[in-house]
Amino acid sequence: EPMIRSIDPVNVTTPSGTYPPLPSTVHVTTKENVQMDAAVTWDPIPQGSYTAVGTFKVTGRLDNWYGVTVEATVSVTAPAGYTGTTYYISTSGNNSNPGTSESQPFANFDKFNNQDIGLLPGDKILLKRGDTFNGYLLPTGSGTADAPITISYYGDASAPMPIINGGGTTYSLYSATIMLYNVSHYVVDGLEVTNRANFNQALNSNTDPYIRGGIYVFTCDDYVGYGYEIKNCYVHDVATNKSSSEITGSNGGGGSAKISGGIIVQAEHRDRFGVQTWQNNGHSVDSEHLAGFHDVNIHNNIVQNVAHEGIRTKVNGHYNMNDPNAYPRRCSNVHIHDNYIESTLGDGIVVGENDYNANIVVERNVVKDAAKWSNPGAYYAGVWV
Repeated sequence: EPMIRSIDPVNVTTPSGTYPPLPSTVHVTTKENVQMDAAVTWDPIPQGSYTAVGTFKVTGRLDNWYGVTVEATVSVTAPAGYTGTTYYISTSGNNSNPGTSESQPFANFDKFNNQDIGLLPGDKILLKRGDTFNGYLLPTGSGTADAPITISYYGDASAPMPIINGGGTTYSLYSATIMLYNVSHYVVDGLEVTNRANFNQALNSNTDPYIRGGIYVFTCDDYVGYGYEIKNCYVHDVATNKSSSEITGSNGGGGSAKISGGIIVQAEHRDRFGVQTWQNNGHSVDSEHLAGFHDVNIHNNIVQNVAHEGIRTKVNGHYNMNDPNAYPRRCSNVHIHDNYIESTLGDGIVVGENDYNANIVVERNVVKDAAKWSNPGAYYAGVWV
């Protein structure tokens, strides 16, 4: 039996792109109250883990105590003096280009989806106006309140806004054309976004095992995100499972198809594959692992032909229906305004599970033809708060 009573916390800071300087020993206290330094061997760290600003965990094992593990928290910071990089993407580009000028753009989102580039505060991803992109964007890295990461456009102002066709995303149970997954401080501005895999066919199917969004903010486990602005976008034709109850993904994970649609902001007790990220031992809320989000501003968007929801926020706790505090209320400062929503399978707008006195404002929106298609057993409204 290990004779360790406690291990001091291990916290390490490293600049982006630099391998974290993990200590060779950790300070432990034995059951006999003897304090000492113990040698530790850390798991290897993939380069993609320390390229983007944020935090992550590393597991190590004490060399002389069989089976005793230790965890280090690594904080990745932007290099000193960094002011941001602008990346350009055009269908006429090439991924062998540096991607940092209009004359030498990338061709698609692979550099970001494959984590070859982890975004830093102040970075921008700009899509060329008039171009149509097929695929999805799943960036890593967070901005700051003073230097958010921007996803927007460049080029001829008279050309149409750039289009991203998700095509019916299938890369995880919860997926979207633009998926902001456990990241903070983003601005999405002036894009046309679809996610349709034969909209009418998917709309009438209860067997499509994916929960899709056009633009999706998703936080899980103990991640609490901050600072999301989604504006001036046209989000339409997002097709997903029609069921209003739990569905099961290909890996056995589960989720609610009702948390899908045009623009969704959700905190979950499951990851994007639908897999439980913590065990609550029979309790409705584990205070150490509550995901959440704060400071959300969704405005001046058009959302049309989507299933289920037009615009929705949600904090989904691992809950006991007999517990009045089943849903953790970890979201605040949500402003949804000046949007036009038309033709939804479900609700036009929903804001749910907000912190009490949380500064939630829904104003000056227009909702037309909410719950347009029949879906027996489901309850919907134009605006539900």
